[in-house]
Amino acid sequence: MGGMQRFLSIARASLTACRWYQRGKLDLPSPGVHVSVNRPFVYVSTLKHSHLCYRVDDTIRPGYFDLTPEFSDSAARSCARHLVTEVPNANVALDNNRFVLLTDKNSGSVIGLYQPPTLAYSNASATLFEACLPRSVVRLDRGDIRPPWRRPNPNGRVTGVLTDDIIGACTDGTIFAFAILSQQARHLLRLLQNLIEVKATRSGAHQHTTVKPRSGDIFKVLMNHAPGNQHGDILIRDVDPRHLEQNSQRGQRHKHIDGDLLKGWLDEGGDVEDLVWNDADAEIGALFKDLAFDVDGSWGMRNMGKGKDRQENRQLYGFVRRWMKDVLMPVL
Repeated sequence: MGGMQRFLSIARASLTACRWYQRGKLDLPSPGVHVSVNRPFVYVSTLKHSHLCYRVDDTIRPGYFDLTPEFSDSAARSCARHLVTEVPNANVALDNNRFVLLTDKNSGSVIGLYQPPTLAYSNASATLFEACLPRSVVRLDRGDIRPPWRRPNPNGRVTGVLTDDIIGACTDGTIFAFAILSQQARHLLRLLQNLIEVKATRSGAHQHTTVKPRSGDIFKVLMNHAPGNQHGDILIRDVDPRHLEQNSQRGQRHKHIDGDLLKGWLDEGGDVEDLVWNDADAEIGALFKDLAFDVDGSWGMRNMGKGKDRQENRQLYGFVRRWMKDVLMPVL
């Protein structure tokens, strides 16, 4: 594939003739910007039609090849780069552990696109997640990026982290480090992230609405000077990651964890117990415990009943906070 060309071709070198002979060709719907090969597949990111994957098959004519469409993206994106990734033992309801990371330079997103193990009636593949970043990533790669002194234990393994060796580079020099988490770890961290975001939105320090004049001194006191939460307790439906992931429009974005937000909250002395219980419905505390024990059952005793007592497994909040520090440990 040549630079900004709208075709994909396979050529074979002839040592005797000292030249290349074309052995297969396919027109692309828009110019290709990045191509990689992982036999028997060829992966192509395009300028306007997102990502395309082809299988290289032999033809009846010896020495020639066909490029058969294998799968594509379900949305049209302006791609910059892709990275074919395999995550062994990924705890997800999929028949294959291979997916493709795509970068969308228009939206600044990094998308996980599932590679189905077999051809289906529709070759549009499912989007596993979409990470919305403040900058567009133009390069992706994998490597042993953590020095020994920046690993949480001698084995370099953290509960719930499937892989953390993916890095992305932006045109302004910004470097992002990415980790692939188990579903259990993602749900727990996303619950905490949702609580932080909802509480920040409700905080008077983060609101810029104008209070309209009304009659009555008591109304002015309630609207402008009353202490405490004026919105009522946060409900479980507002923060439950399992529920929010089912949203047809934004569900895939809820499968992304904002590590910078969580690390900033920890650095500011964020208290897990306070986050889970204050100004929140008691069902959120019960959900937090269930998700935490799904990540690591050694953190305490799972309540077999329906109790929502804040005092149960008090040490659990400390375990989760230390685990978060390990997961979010900076590379350098």
